[in-house]
Amino acid sequence: MRRPSLQQLERRFDRLRQLQNRIKLPAAKYFEAFGRRYPLPLRAKCAGSHNYIPQRALEFLAGFFDGDGCVTCRMNRSGCELSVTQSHFGVGVLLLFRNLLGGGVYLEKAAVGMQKPALRWAIAGEGGRHAARLLSSTGCCKRHELRIASSWPQDHSARLAAALELRRLKDSPPTARCPSWSYLAGLFDAEGCISLRAPQYIHLSLDQKSLGVLLAVKTFLHESQIPCTLPTSSRRKCHSLRINSTGVSRLALRKLISAGLRVKRRSAQVVLQMSRANFHEVRSSLQGLVGNQGMYQRLSRSGIERALEIRSIWRRLKATAGDRQRELPIQKQLDSLKRQHEYKCAEEKCLLIRQNVRSLLLARDAA
Repeated sequence: MRRPSLQQLERRFDRLRQLQNRIKLPAAKYFEAFGRRYPLPLRAKCAGSHNYIPQRALEFLAGFFDGDGCVTCRMNRSGCELSVTQSHFGVGVLLLFRNLLGGGVYLEKAAVGMQKPALRWAIAGEGGRHAARLLSSTGCCKRHELRIASSWPQDHSARLAAALELRRLKDSPPTARCPSWSYLAGLFDAEGCISLRAPQYIHLSLDQKSLGVLLAVKTFLHESQIPCTLPTSSRRKCHSLRINSTGVSRLALRKLISAGLRVKRRSAQVVLQMSRANFHEVRSSLQGLVGNQGMYQRLSRSGIERALEIRSIWRRLKATAGDRQRELPIQKQLDSLKRQHEYKCAEEKCLLIRQNVRSLLLARDAA
């Protein structure tokens, strides 16, 4: 049987991806966190709030809110709502917001394709004003928005002015500072990324639309003897602070764990156990903890080995620069390996998405 061309594999993948993205699963009726099952929606009336929250916990919540939180004016301008949206991997943090600040947890978006359901913590009214006062007291980046929410005016014209100021603040770069490791643990839990590269490298990154926020984090890290890089010219919609040294990444992860890292805590602990001998096992474990985002861009174990071989041949080619007699056969070998790698990656992607579509259809039909 004639094997399909690379273009045919790519078209096959695109068709399967379109099918996968149309498969809708039933709306979640509950979520699980800390070994317990909670109903959805988990209403605000059943929640309490604390007048005193330990500073460390409050700074963590403020950091997380700076990363994934939102202050929105209600449609009738009667007040503001605070909200944080997370996939099912971050439901433990939503529960922490509810347990310490009040509010409820609701289904934001049902599962579609490989996207897991999204849940949202939200609080408004007097409870929302109290939560905004507590969060703004930490000096977080969204403190000006939170202060508006905490002292929402009663007068109609003053409410209109407050709503306009809130909109202006969202379009303006915030006055940023990074007050503590607890705050940074919350921000990294919301916006950070832990990535591995063969044979045993650890990279950390933190993405933000606001360059000012990352500059504040960079200053804090440098004061803590944690070197990092922050390219200030970027064509992307967001900027990225990076720690590329494996040794420094390990040190930063240990400090973040000690400071209260939650969503990425298990991922960090797994990565800290990595060595050259167990790289593939640790990488596989990490993929099971970070969800499905980018799963079709990840290389398989054999794909990593092919990529390492290509890198080795490329270094040999670079070493022969200027020697055409030695350069040509190495260049041919490199081109051949690249074509094989591209084809095998396309094959592996098709196999993976076929398995995923099959399992989604079975799950939908069984529900």
